Amino acid sequence: MATLVVFKFPTAEGAQTMLSTLAGLQKQQLIQIQDGAILTWPAGAKKPKTQQLSDMTGAGALGGVLLR
Repeated sequence: MATLVVFKFPTAEGAQTMLSTLAGLQKQQLIQIQDGAILTWPAGAKKPKTQQLSDMTGAGALGGVLLR
């Protein structure tokens, strides 16, 4: 069964920290991640910026995780 998880952080650094934490948990085989993205909305921008986490795809990359 797939699960979609969304985290919201007040800073982009918070999202990067969570990404590192998730990668560590995956290496310990405590979670399985299949895909993910980080969404940021810079001040004054008309639309958000999305960073696909394709480097983690394959053998368990950020499954359904969208980080902001």
